[in-house]
Amino acid sequence: MRENQTYVVTISRQLGSGGSYIGQKIAGMLEIKYVDRDILLRSAEEIEDPESFWRGFVANCSCSWPYVPPSYIMLTEDTLHDKFRVMMQRVAKEHSCVIVGRCAGFILSQHPKTINIFLYADKEWRINRIQELHGLTEKQAKKAVDKNDSERANYHYLHTGEKWKDATQYDLCIETSKIGLDKAEQIVINYIKKCLEE
Repeated sequence: MRENQTYVVTISRQLGSGGSYIGQKIAGMLEIKYVDRDILLRSAEEIEDPESFWRGFVANCSCSWPYVPPSYIMLTEDTLHDKFRVMMQRVAKEHSCVIVGRCAGFILSQHPKTINIFLYADKEWRINRIQELHGLTEKQAKKAVDKNDSERANYHYLHTGEKWKDATQYDLCIETSKIGLDKAEQIVINYIKKCLEE
């Protein structure tokens, strides 16, 4: 990779598979920017003053620790998609970053160095994790997982024309329920470092 060239790690994931957790961990380890739906949403309404907005947005593109899980409620408003696209394209042009969700892999497909990752997991494992993270009953967590899976698939198809879980869209796919989040994180880090050697 050329010196000073930015790189982007995009993470698409099933609800409860650990995408945000792993994304924040690797952004911290690599000391690069972190962007997810919540950061984009907090910034989207301020985009009318471009330069003031941009300084604030970039300052917010970092991960907090200890881990605070994002909302499990899917955001599907098409009115925000174009704003999110503009923000993702600019941050990726100017900073190396991890971007979770929002069809980032498709939006940034023309970026010279993009690494696209898909994380998935056993459904029962995801339901248990969502129960613990958000204090839900098993019934509530199952409903959230089912609804979110359907909405993410529809959102992805609407904005990309591709099937969300088609492995050919990604460089690396990991079933996190089989190996655990810490091992998955290490695999992702090793993969990114290998890609950056090219």
